[in-house]
Amino acid sequence: VVGVHADNYSVEDVPRYIRVNPRSALTQEEVERQLPQSEPVGWLPGYYRLPADVKIAACDAYRRGDLYGIDLASGAAVAALGVLPGEAVLDMCCAPGAKLCALADA
Repeated sequence: VVGVHADNYSVEDVPRYIRVNPRSALTQEEVERQLPQSEPVGWLPGYYRLPADVKIAACDAYRRGDLYGIDLASGAAVAALGVLPGEAVLDMCCAPGAKLCALADA
């Protein structure tokens, strides 16, 4: 028991995050044109915050593979790890795989 009542949490308020595929030519301007509700995550380049009700499946950039849905904690973990090309990483918590994809892109 942490003393926080369950009514303090609302699933509707939880933001969603996307990551730009680093092999994509997608620009910040294009992300903001296709998803005008998006806000760049200043401390994590290539990541954007979206309101919970935004559906990315209809976005052309998502359908082309230029954007991925990802939890921000996964992106932060990859950034903190600082993986360099050629290094081996064992991700023992890789389902559904967004963190693993971000590691592979490093």
